[in-house]
Amino acid sequence: MQRFLIFVANSVLLAALLCAPTVAGVQLWHWQVSSIAGMQMLVRWGLILAAVLNGVAALLWKGRAERQSCRLWAAVFGASALAYWVLTRGGVHWDWLRSALLWLQRHLGGGN
Repeated sequence: MQRFLIFVANSVLLAALLCAPTVAGVQLWHWQVSSIAGMQMLVRWGLILAAVLNGVAALLWKGRAERQSCRLWAAVFGASALAYWVLTRGGVHWDWLRSALLWLQRHLGGGN
């Protein structure tokens, strides 16, 4: 039951943090309702805080299965925070994906 509660709480938190930028772009007529940069900072620090809190819970929890679940969620939130930081800083360029897909298409004979 505790593992289920850990799963539900972390799933809701992850969904809320990753969907927040969509809400941040809300416009009312011609006015921007909220700051997108502020929301990005809030999401990034929320992901980092969730990773740290899950890591601390993994150290303090007594049950083995619960500790393992908290470690997994700490890794998920940590990876999400890193990916979000890289994507918002413009650190990912998608040219490599295009060239990889074109290479696959040439070598697998899918192109006409």
